[in-house]
Amino acid sequence: MHETAIAQEILRIVEEAARRGGAQKIVRIRLVAGEMRAIVAQTLEWCFTFVSEGTMAAGAKIELETIPVRVRCSACKKESQLSEADFRCPACQSEDLEVITGMEFMVKDIEVE
Repeated sequence: MHETAIAQEILRIVEEAARRGGAQKIVRIRLVAGEMRAIVAQTLEWCFTFVSEGTMAAGAKIELETIPVRVRCSACKKESQLSEADFRCPACQSEDLEVITGMEFMVKDIEVE
């Protein structure tokens, strides 16, 4: 379950940012993650609840914005959004694709008190 390690890293990042800003409590965390990261939102929320227990982020709400997979085909140069596990160009069926979006993962912002 890679969500536990992700939750721990999110906690480290948001606590550091909150402390720098003089906050006492983190109430909401907004994340952006590409579909290829395969993050299960409910599992991440559960893991974050567990790892943040007793910290300034305890009880914080997690909001996850998912970015779709977009690719550029090296063969036909067409850009497409992939909606299936089939990693081929929808236009020419080439497998020589460059990922444009879908691999992102970042803390977009935090809400503090």
